Amino acid sequence: MIPVLAVLLGGCAYDVAGRANVTGNEVGVTVNNVWNANQALPIADDHCKKFGKAARLRDSSGYAFSYDCIVP
Repeated sequence: MIPVLAVLLGGCAYDVAGRANVTGNEVGVTVNNVWNANQALPIADDHCKKFGKAARLRDSSGYAFSYDCIVP
């Protein structure tokens, strides 16, 4: 009974990074399919770090958040 319950509760976890759509380059990035900027920022920051930069919020619309990749 306990293993079944663990499997059912595990299905309730929400993996933000796995569900987000990320599009961008070394100049900027857009993160879609997240609830708010607090969820999008770490994903955008990870993208910008590939280019030695950090993410700064530029714009948002609904569930899409656009960031500039800037030199820290």
